[in-house]
Amino acid sequence: MGFNEDEEFGIVGGGGIFNSGTATITDSSFSGNSAASFGGGIFNGGRAEITTSSFSGNSADRGGGGIYNASSSTATITTSSFSGNSSRNGGGIFNARGGVLTALRSRIRFNVATADGGGIYNEGTTTLSRSQVLRNRAGERGGGVFNRGKLLLSLSLILGNTAPSGANVFED
Repeated sequence: MGFNEDEEFGIVGGGGIFNSGTATITDSSFSGNSAASFGGGIFNGGRAEITTSSFSGNSADRGGGGIYNASSSTATITTSSFSGNSSRNGGGIFNARGGVLTALRSRIRFNVATADGGGIYNEGTTTLSRSQVLRNRAGERGGGVFNRGKLLLSLSLILGNTAPSGANVFED
């Protein structure tokens, strides 16, 4: 785990944490972090287990205001919240092509994307179980979720989100 830059990915990201290995994060708060590209709170380029943590007021210029989960990476988020984060795509969470993201009993709300995916921007595989995606906003498509990958839902709620196209979910 390191901060901000990694030669393998060739990007600057992870305003709070840049993970390219294994990270276990419990009872933590990520607030007010920013990244010039991806992952205002966390850039995950490895394996991340996040439990009872909060992400608020983080921002990334290109993707994943709260968390950016890179290709071939895995993030499991349990009983955590994402609120008031922002980015061009994936105001709360951005899951890249080939990434696997699971959110269990988590809340994604009041996040903003200037383009797509106010709450979540998904190109990989995202599973939401007993989670809520509420009152997020996107400037173009998918106020709650912009989906270009595989989206699996179980006992979850996606409601009250806004966008010019696909207020709650936009399938691309």
